[in-house]
Amino acid sequence: MFMAFGISVTYFMGAFLNWYYLAYACSILPFFGFSAMFFMPESPVWLKNKGLLDEAEKSALWLKNEAAIPAAKKPVKIEINSNDTEYKPEQTNLLANPTQQR
Repeated sequence: MFMAFGISVTYFMGAFLNWYYLAYACSILPFFGFSAMFFMPESPVWLKNKGLLDEAEKSALWLKNEAAIPAAKKPVKIEINSNDTEYKPEQTNLLANPTQQR
């Protein structure tokens, strides 16, 4: 739905703009999305795997939006669940049920 809307808006704008102005106009939204990624913390699982447990906890609290959790329901410490070993699928498991793979 959003893709069809974006194509329609681009088609409509293309009727009034030169191609290079249209390219600039269409690059505004991705630029803001790319810029916002600089303010995102690293994944808590990645930080835990690197041994940075304090930073992993801070990242998990930020991603969980600690301010939105009522004080009575706040956990004392957030546990980050991840496997220490990476999952590497085998060719025989590729067609198996995804719930049985882990």
